[in-house]
Amino acid sequence: MGEQVLVVPREILFCNESTAFQGFREENAHPYLRMIAESSLFLPRDDVEEDPNYKQIIPYAVVSHAPPVGSERWFLMRRKKGGGEKRLHNLYSLGVGGHINPVDDHIDDGIVERALLRELEEELSVPQEREVNPIGLLNDDSNPVGSVHFGVVFKISIKEEAVSVREVEQLEGSFVAIDDLGEKSKEMETWSRLICEGLKVLG
Repeated sequence: MGEQVLVVPREILFCNESTAFQGFREENAHPYLRMIAESSLFLPRDDVEEDPNYKQIIPYAVVSHAPPVGSERWFLMRRKKGGGEKRLHNLYSLGVGGHINPVDDHIDDGIVERALLRELEEELSVPQEREVNPIGLLNDDSNPVGSVHFGVVFKISIKEEAVSVREVEQLEGSFVAIDDLGEKSKEMETWSRLICEGLKVLG
């Protein structure tokens, strides 16, 4: 049996198609976290990768530092040619995310955050002194990949800019002032661009 991933049936996630919003929606994600805890299940990834009747739940983290003086800064990564997915080479990403697997323990209200922190530790070195808060939801049915995924976006707020990339062959990253993200937007992965549009940092 192949990889198992956490999914929610589309008909439960969106009560009807009129509620299937598009893009990033900044809102209280806790009702969705409860819905995921109550209505999700693990299914083989191969079975749901092309089936829009199920939404694979993806926790997605953006890392932020707000200095005492000056504008908020976000950790911006760029995927290098050493990465496995050629379509993502040289694209910028604001977020770290991935599938939820059985290794993330039993299904409850905390499984999404546990998976998020596991993915974060795999890709980045981030100070332990941090705040973790869900800030919104991501949905993009405009393409086959987006139509089978649903993002829960968390903001990781840190007091020091002591963040580094672990997978240096695949990623490079540095902090960027939130006001400067607009000029990078055309070279961003879709979800990162949608977050910037939703938070209205692109002007």
